[in-house]
Amino acid sequence: MTVPGNLAAAALRKRLDSELLLWLVAIELKASPGANGVSRRRLVRTAFEWGLFSRSYARQLLREGDEVFWHLASRTAFLIGTAGVAALLGANRYPQHRQMIALVEFRGGFAKRRGTLFGAVPPADRPISQGVLRMLTGISERTQRRYRSAGCFATVRQIADLTVLFPGDWHPSTLESWARAHRAQGVYASGSTVRKRLPNLHVPAGERIPPGDRSKHLFRGLQPLEDGQGCQSPRVWFDSRSDWWRCSAPKLGVEAGGRYVDPERGFNLAYVQSRDGFWEAATMLTDR
Repeated sequence: MTVPGNLAAAALRKRLDSELLLWLVAIELKASPGANGVSRRRLVRTAFEWGLFSRSYARQLLREGDEVFWHLASRTAFLIGTAGVAALLGANRYPQHRQMIALVEFRGGFAKRRGTLFGAVPPADRPISQGVLRMLTGISERTQRRYRSAGCFATVRQIADLTVLFPGDWHPSTLESWARAHRAQGVYASGSTVRKRLPNLHVPAGERIPPGDRSKHLFRGLQPLEDGQGCQSPRVWFDSRSDWWRCSAPKLGVEAGGRYVDPERGFNLAYVQSRDGFWEAATMLTDR
């Protein structure tokens, strides 16, 4: 079953995640890609046989999801298209990514269904903080950790190397003192290097469908340096240093922006992936 990340986030935020799951099951039951009618009885039976919902709860979800996910007739549910559902939920029209998840992964009760759907929200190749996920889905950090402990998704710790931001003549004791002063932002000294803990990388269940050019543009769009209402997260991610170097837009990581530190939101830097779980601060001052 294909789960669009934008719809999963919006449905969780509006607490319509069970209705969304039933809608996704209904899409799998369509006779053809162009059809939009699904038998209500068959949909309820399929949801029950797969262990997702009881028959009575599936019928209740059909009524509650009317005019948002489908239009109900006496025996048929006429499904609303993806763009229409996104508009009604207040989500982006175009999904940033889609996740292939087997229906069996949603078995196990309300928390398991909700946690597995939450696992489809984070990008699979970019770290993301629990605070941002709370903003996207309305799920608290404590509940996110509970879903992770239940095995709905996995996380991998990410580390960044900030040493490139400092001149080569800095003494290790000076680096350690600077890192200690900024430990609230996750900075620490390791020998002659300065490192920073980044948000975790989330590994959801199933398989990620590669995004198209539109999704790549959304993921790699550069955020503004200034703070204020409407500004996005100050972190920007690139797969390689050549990708960052070729970016023609004004980018973070130049001398003026690379040394900017916001005490409340963290370091406003561009990060380049050097290996799995490890990133480097991008700056014009390096020849690497």
